[in-house]
Amino acid sequence: MQGEVDWVLNDEKTLVSIPTDTPWETVFTLATLYGASHVLGILPAISQIEQRLHRAVQKLSIPLLAIPPQQIQAIPALLEQIPIGGIILPFANLAEVQSLCRGTRLYYQAYLGPRDMPTTPIGEVYLEVHTLPGIVALFQCETLAHRKKNEFHQSLGVEPLMPIRAQGTCVCGKEIVHYE
Repeated sequence: MQGEVDWVLNDEKTLVSIPTDTPWETVFTLATLYGASHVLGILPAISQIEQRLHRAVQKLSIPLLAIPPQQIQAIPALLEQIPIGGIILPFANLAEVQSLCRGTRLYYQAYLGPRDMPTTPIGEVYLEVHTLPGIVALFQCETLAHRKKNEFHQSLGVEPLMPIRAQGTCVCGKEIVHYE
């Protein structure tokens, strides 16, 4: 159904609407870039992020495997049986998942809340900052992900809820902002 809306509580405990018919574009972009045949989503049970993630991979006809963070230890068994190309997960679970996936060639797309400050990740990690679940305010292109810094591009039409400052232009042509 077009125009459906889901609701989430923000930090001030007020309801905020999230459109469910808009896919999570950075998932679509990275799955295309890496030619992923399957995507694994490590998703908290209470988040509304799964609908947006599903819509993004559905555009590419890619199967989505979704597990809660409590099932992370099952990832090595999944990797043995299914050709997973990318993992979308909360930044808080990144180090543990990377240690379980050593030697496996895949990309990681780690998302943060607007008040989280990322530490420098290792490996092929694309960071993004969400204002609400699945609503990307800041994201990294391939160039910025390889730099391993808190540098991002700002999503069009999404106001970041965190302090940022402009830092010039990226080789991809978009403005670089630093997440403070």
